Amino acid sequence: MINRSPRQGLIRALRVVDRRSLRGVASSLLALVMLAGVLVSSPVSAPAAGRLMPMRILSGWSPYWNPDSGPAAIRAMGPLASSVSSFSYSVLGATSIGRRVSLDKYGKMRAAARAARIPFVPSLADATGKLKMQAILADPTTRAAHVNALVTLAVSRGFDGLDLDYEGFAFSDGSATWSTTKPLWTQFIIELAAAMHAEAKLLFVTVPPTYNNNQIRGSGYWVYNLPGIAPHVDRIRIMAYDYSTGRMGPNAPLSWTQKIVNYIDANLPPSKVELGVPLYGRDWITGATGTCPAGTKTSGKSTIRTSRAITLAKAKGATAERLTNGEMRFSYTVPVYAPASTTTTSSTTTTEVANTDPAVTDPANTDPATSSTTGTGGSTVAPPADPPLCTVSHTVYYPDMGSTLQKVNQVLNKGLAGVAFFALGYEEAKHFQSLRAAALTVVHAKGVDPIGSWSISTTSPGAVRVSGWALDPETSLPIVVRVLVDGRESRRALANAERSELGSRYPGNGPFHGASVNVTVRPGRHRVCVQALGIGAGRSTRTLKCHTVRVAAPPPTTTSTTTTTTTTTTTTSTTTTTTTTTTTLA
Repeated sequence: MINRSPRQGLIRALRVVDRRSLRGVASSLLALVMLAGVLVSSPVSAPAAGRLMPMRILSGWSPYWNPDSGPAAIRAMGPLASSVSSFSYSVLGATSIGRRVSLDKYGKMRAAARAARIPFVPSLADATGKLKMQAILADPTTRAAHVNALVTLAVSRGFDGLDLDYEGFAFSDGSATWSTTKPLWTQFIIELAAAMHAEAKLLFVTVPPTYNNNQIRGSGYWVYNLPGIAPHVDRIRIMAYDYSTGRMGPNAPLSWTQKIVNYIDANLPPSKVELGVPLYGRDWITGATGTCPAGTKTSGKSTIRTSRAITLAKAKGATAERLTNGEMRFSYTVPVYAPASTTTTSSTTTTEVANTDPAVTDPANTDPATSSTTGTGGSTVAPPADPPLCTVSHTVYYPDMGSTLQKVNQVLNKGLAGVAFFALGYEEAKHFQSLRAAALTVVHAKGVDPIGSWSISTTSPGAVRVSGWALDPETSLPIVVRVLVDGRESRRALANAERSELGSRYPGNGPFHGASVNVTVRPGRHRVCVQALGIGAGRSTRTLKCHTVRVAAPPPTTTSTTTTTTTTTTTTSTTTTTTTTTTTLA
């Protein structure tokens, strides 16, 4: 059953707000409303008194080709950041995982996440090759080995969890293989989730969108079986970008993202889902007039960061217009002069290409997110007196703060957990801060310290049972609880089991915050405590319950011993060979 959030319908737009109940954020909200051309509909309800604190609704990926962008983006997101990922690893085989970012680089990213006290959940891309991952998952032995390798990575590196970005099924294997892959993927996720959660680690999956469950052309990427894996994972991130790749158009039009959000609303627990939102657009070459020199690019496209698109428009004196699809568009032209024989040179402007296929490697240690288009920047010196040989026309589509706000509006209207940005570092200045007013509208638990309710009992000799729930008011993600026996940690658990009453009581936090664990203890009298590990602004550790219990000894175990006497009268020597097999997982 899909848990329905009472906040559905709460956030319909951000134009009309009761300012008397939002005095503390009136100026921020007004600035949002005045974003030119932002599409809005009906008024949003004001949050209840005492809840004027933002929900953590933002996350994103730091690309391996620009790892230094991550720490700055974490600081910029501030109290809105829920988690962060870096493209740190590539999966090369069942037990082979390659690192894509130096320990120093992702160490800085993790340190920034630790400083902000949010989960650091590195992403792993499937780089095994066509149909290779399907084969790994089809064999129970190699599938188990792969599960073990992933859990070992998370535990040994001290990560808060892992994010699987296995796009090969969708973009390499072919849709004819999906009927075979779907149950294998589902079983793999079930087994991996159980193993990760046993270590109190989060499991995220990042997938392209599904539109319906008909499993036909037009249904989207149904191979990932989102309804089937949703009960087992902690976060599903839907890549809602790259809508226009073959023909000129928007990267993520509102009508398309609404279609994706509607599917999520009808089929998945919304508090577990983030909508992937682009921070990049595309620069399309639309044609040329005149006779261009050989080698001049007169068709094609390149990908450009939002921040650079804004800079380019200013440099070209172009005025960007907001379209009904939510994105910005502007056009410009580039004159192309005669090559080398003159005293001037044709320049090259570098534009950023968002590498949405993280399986692409970078052997030359260059930035694969950078491509060059000859002539897009004009001449490096004063143009010659002669007229240009040709003029190349460009049209740029890109999302800005207003585009992001519209998608956040769609997300919060259906009770989703938030948005995940691709990619951190591509945004314009103050992009994240502009979303604070939207985050303030989410109705969630009060305060910043972890809260919960627990029972501690002795249900059997030699064991204590601890059950209840814990959540951090700032997030919908499950948090870790630990059980202390006589002041020493005995067990950790991820509080991620469904508790339906929490979804009704704290709609912004969702219902997935329960846990029930058994702890083995020695017979006698013991002080048992439950602590919650919070994130963000509140206390990092809060004791939610302590109780003294008397634990009985388990019944004695009956051991039977059988003695066998063997008399050997044979004088022939017999040799016994024992073979020991040791399996080592990388």
